[in-house]
Amino acid sequence: MIREESPFVDIDVDRIQDIVAEALRLVEEYLGEPLDRDIGQILEELNSILKYRKVSSYFFLSLGNKRIPDLSLRVDVRRRKVLCKSSFRKKVAKLNHYIKFL
Repeated sequence: MIREESPFVDIDVDRIQDIVAEALRLVEEYLGEPLDRDIGQILEELNSILKYRKVSSYFFLSLGNKRIPDLSLRVDVRRRKVLCKSSFRKKVAKLNHYIKFL
């Protein structure tokens, strides 16, 4: 039997917004200094991505900081999880351990 896939993925936008907002707050708290971009700007970028409901896998939001300049947040909409990515592996591993319970 061939299964037809719907063109849209049923995602919980409110829950994803809450998870990302909390993750941004925890990242700022963990690093002890503000991010390069304002949290409001990052959430606006998230809303513009989620507005069309055509996201079926994960996507990245760039954060940046003085300590970790290439920091980005991977948002997985199906699993409703976030994960930080950077070339500074040890710093990001500690940060991911801090935010993994969201």
